[in-house]
Amino acid sequence: MTSASEAGLRARDALVRLDRAAARVRCPDLVLYRGARAEARRRGDALHEHAPGVPAVDPAELPTIAAVMRGEEWLAGGRPGGWRGLVCDLHWELMQARDVSAGTLRSGPSWLVGRDTAHARRRFPEAKLVSSQLAALERALRAERDPLLAAADAHVRLALLHPFRDGNGRVALALVAVVLRERGLLSRPCLLLGATFHARKRACFAALDRLWSGDSRPWRSFFLSAIERAATDAAAACEAIHERFEADARRLATREARRLLWRLADGALPLRDVATSWGNALSALRRARIVTVARGFFAEPMVFHATLARIVSGNAGGRRVSSDR
Repeated sequence: MTSASEAGLRARDALVRLDRAAARVRCPDLVLYRGARAEARRRGDALHEHAPGVPAVDPAELPTIAAVMRGEEWLAGGRPGGWRGLVCDLHWELMQARDVSAGTLRSGPSWLVGRDTAHARRRFPEAKLVSSQLAALERALRAERDPLLAAADAHVRLALLHPFRDGNGRVALALVAVVLRERGLLSRPCLLLGATFHARKRACFAALDRLWSGDSRPWRSFFLSAIERAATDAAAACEAIHERFEADARRLATREARRLLWRLADGALPLRDVATSWGNALSALRRARIVTVARGFFAEPMVFHATLARIVSGNAGGRRVSSDR
C-alpha cells in the first residue's frame, strides 16, 4: 500500500470517528463554535461572544458557522444555483463585514503576490474565465470518485482560480466541508479546517508551490494529513463535551434540573428568565457548581455553564483536547 493510500485511510478513519463522536453530542453547535473560535484566534480576529466558552445565541453572528449553515441549506435545497451560487453565498457569509463586493465574482485581474505584473509571482486566470472555470471545476469533481480527493481538488482548484477579490482561502476551506457532507463522509457538519491549515501554513504554501510546478502529490499529502488532524481534534472535543454533560446530568436528581442543563448547552440564558422559570433547577445546578452567573450583553446577568470555557479553548478536565496546540 502506498503512503498516499495509507494517508487516505487514516483520514477516512478519523472522519468515521468524528461522525461517531458527533452523533453522541446533543449540542453540535458547541463543536462548531469551538472551531470558529480557534480560526478567529489564528487569524487574530476579535470574536464576538457572550462569555468565554459559551456560543452566541444566534450562530449567524459568527461568519464561519454561518458559512457552514449556508452550505447545509444549499445541500438540503437541492443545490440551487449550482457551484457558482454556492461559492458566492459562502463568500457573502464570510466576507460581508469586510468586503463591499462580498458575494460577487471579481471583475479585474488578480495575482498571488504583488500589486502589479512586475512584482507578481503568479497570475490567476482572467476574470472573464472565472464563471466557465467554476463550471469546469464542478464537472471535474463529479467525475472524481474518491470523496477525499474531490474535497482536496475542490479546495486547491478554487484557491488557484481565485474567483473573488479577497477571502478565497476562507471560501475554499468552507467548500471542503460541503464536499465531505455531499459525498457522505460526514453526516453532521462538525469539521472546520481553518485553524489546522493556519497552524501548518508553511507546509501548505510549500505544497502549493509544488502544485504550481505540476506536482499534486505534496498537496494531496498535506490535505489528507490536515483532514486527519482536524477530524481527530473535533472528535476529541465531541467526546469531552459529551462526557462533561453526561457527568453533570448524573449529579442532578431532578428532571427539571437536567432539562435546564441541556438548555444551557445552546448558550447563555438571562438570569431573570432562568430564576423565574427554572428557580429550583437553577438552585440545584448552583449547588452542584455546574453553572455560574456573570455579566453578558449590556451588563445583564446571564447564567453560563461553568466548564464550557475549558472545553472550547482546547482543555477539559486538565487534559489537552486539541491536537493543534
